Amino acid sequence: MDRSKARPHQSLRTHNDVVASGTLAILKDVHPHYERLESFLGDRETQKRLEQLVQTIAYCHDFGKSSPVFQRKVNDEIIPTAEIPLSYHTHVGSLLGFLATRQLFSDIPEDVRFCLSGFAMLAILQHHSPQAINPLPTKDSAVSLIEMLREEVDNTSQILSLLRELFKEDPQLTDSVFPQSSFAILDSVNELLGLDHNGLLCLLDDIEDVLEVYRKNSSLDDYILYRFLYSILCDMDEYDAGFSLGDTGKHSVVRDLPRSTIKENVIDLYRTRQIQSGVWRSPTNEREERIKHLREDTYHLTNEALSSTSRILSLQAPTGSGKTLAMMSYAIRIREKIRRQESFTPRIIYALPFISIAEQVENLVRDIFDIDHEENDALLTVHHSLSEMKWRSEGEYYDPKSISVFVDRWRSDIIITTTVRLCETILGSSKRDSIRFNRLARSIILMDEVQSFPVKYWDIIAETIRALTRNLGCHVLLATATMPTILKPEEMLTTIVDGTGVNRYQVQYDSTRIPLEEFTQEVIEGLGENPASNVLVVLNTKAAAASVYSKIQSCLGPNDIIYFLSGWVAPVHRRQTIVSLRESLKSRKSRVILVCTQVIEAGVDVSFDIAFRDLAPLDSIIQVAGRCNRNWEHEQLGIVNVRCVFDPETNRGYAQSVYDEVDLEMTREVLQEQGGNSYSEEKLRERLSQYFVDIRERKVTNVALNHAEHLEWDDLGRKFRLIDRNESACQIFINCDNKSESILTEIDSKLIEKKLSIPSAFYRYSIDLSSRHYEDLRGKIESVCDHEGRLLFGIIYMNRDQDVYSPDTGLNVSQS
Repeated sequence: MDRSKARPHQSLRTHNDVVASGTLAILKDVHPHYERLESFLGDRETQKRLEQLVQTIAYCHDFGKSSPVFQRKVNDEIIPTAEIPLSYHTHVGSLLGFLATRQLFSDIPEDVRFCLSGFAMLAILQHHSPQAINPLPTKDSAVSLIEMLREEVDNTSQILSLLRELFKEDPQLTDSVFPQSSFAILDSVNELLGLDHNGLLCLLDDIEDVLEVYRKNSSLDDYILYRFLYSILCDMDEYDAGFSLGDTGKHSVVRDLPRSTIKENVIDLYRTRQIQSGVWRSPTNEREERIKHLREDTYHLTNEALSSTSRILSLQAPTGSGKTLAMMSYAIRIREKIRRQESFTPRIIYALPFISIAEQVENLVRDIFDIDHEENDALLTVHHSLSEMKWRSEGEYYDPKSISVFVDRWRSDIIITTTVRLCETILGSSKRDSIRFNRLARSIILMDEVQSFPVKYWDIIAETIRALTRNLGCHVLLATATMPTILKPEEMLTTIVDGTGVNRYQVQYDSTRIPLEEFTQEVIEGLGENPASNVLVVLNTKAAAASVYSKIQSCLGPNDIIYFLSGWVAPVHRRQTIVSLRESLKSRKSRVILVCTQVIEAGVDVSFDIAFRDLAPLDSIIQVAGRCNRNWEHEQLGIVNVRCVFDPETNRGYAQSVYDEVDLEMTREVLQEQGGNSYSEEKLRERLSQYFVDIRERKVTNVALNHAEHLEWDDLGRKFRLIDRNESACQIFINCDNKSESILTEIDSKLIEKKLSIPSAFYRYSIDLSSRHYEDLRGKIESVCDHEGRLLFGIIYMNRDQDVYSPDTGLNVSQS
């Protein structure tokens, strides 16, 4: 009979066995490489020792639960307040994990043994923490985990004393804790239980010395292996805690989903259907014929990369060249190649910088595989802040907790997510992010529109890609129309689609500074001079865009239709606007004008005749230009007017409030080379490579890399931000329709149940607003706020009011 329980319905022995078998299964599938061990043990022996390591971590992680006080707690006995700290178990488990790992690897060099014993201790110590804690003291952190352990040493000593008496009275108790006890674990249990208070302090001194060596000698390879071990421990521990059924070993949710069968030629079949159904029409002129060849070249050149042994592929192709289909075809074909050769089926993880283009790719993938919209299943999971938490499975019902296990943990074959969420999975400091890290192992990662990465993060991104491919067997495809120099050419296979002869637009640059009002007047005059042309206007700030939109709206002709997109429009309405915008452009019944911020820049499949763009870095200008005569539907070149717009109140350019001055200065240099001010698409593409080289030479790019190399997890998590957010910003929920009202009703019920989680649909109606703009709107917002007790999570709930918020134009910040 098992004497120790992990929870009321399950023995500690069963729980440890489930976690150990689950983590071991994942490790065997992944077969991670760890060069520090392989250099003297060899690949096969290293794999065997890592298998022993994950089992050691799994068997030790809940050892503290065998203590008498925890057992009273798990049996629902009332624990006096003074004794509650004696029911905590992670400290004891982490110390056992450290000792057992140190003994397990006693035959290897000291520095590597220190790293591995540190891995085990830290993973166990943090496996219940919602936030990964900085394991070592840094200049920014006065308290380390060791100091935390020292603060709790009295309680830990008492727990060990109780366990010592317990195991002395019942020598067979070990069998109820460890289903497969190794000598390293058994010997370490005896060593740990033999420590008195002073002995425990000495052990902590030893651990501190170990971690200091660990810190000084660590590398990004160590970071990847540690995060993987931590991820599989947390994943399997939470899986068993949430879905175990007693001691039967059967679970209500499978640990992993059966892998889907995907035909290797599924994209070819889709392309054929598009042609046969008339969705893709035959070219009618030389320009359309050239675009067709451009897309064919992109598709076939990408697929030819399958013959390469390189795990990193760079795809550079002009905008509108069909990169999405080419990338998906490459990923599916290499997935099938790996399945045949290695009997392992990788996941495909497609990451994009903006939710709008993530949804665009989602729609394409759903059409390819005929998957219902707004549902996830074993084949496809869509995972970002606005995605629906829904799951489809034949004959199965899953509650919200089970759905979360599938969606949040990336268990499907194809994952569509954002670049931010992918990077948070790799580098983020929270447990919720890192728990799915193990799903990256041996995956095929597609990173689209990589020019969106801030230059200061190029080095950490490059090192992370190298480490993922080197240690976890990932394949990575980087794609963009404007490829930055993130990796060295010799580190990857580079596929460049020749865009020679493709000249769809011309960029005209005027370096004269111009106030916003004059810029607006230029746009209005341009509209008058080109009454049949669809016009795109891109500003750098939401306030500037709103001002220009308001003035243009008052000058519209009877055949004009105007749209507005910015962060002041709730995502649900941005999505509706993009759908309506595309339909209007396609029908050409009206002249279409779009005023927006950078949300339209990358990947959004729309085409205009003329564009006006406030000054931005060169790659951003080219991305906007890619929305101009995108499909080469007009023989006449699309015109992209670039101006330097400034705020007359501050005399400061709007670009300076958004972009780095080095990027802007270099862009000015490029656009003014040899006294020119007009550039063709071909000429700008040719100049872009040198632009990125110059950017790297002038800017510091290793901001975050040092934090990763020295395992300063919390510093890295705080400082790695693809999207900079105003710390003092507030969030406003717009209650504007029946759906938003039902969301509030759901939140109310959750409050009643004391489940303070927010449904993902909530964020479709939410807007981030800076403190300054909130102050401008305070009177208006407060007059229409919901005062029925829903001011929770620090979010303002605003009822519908046309004067303050419109689905078409968003928050009316121009009024105070």
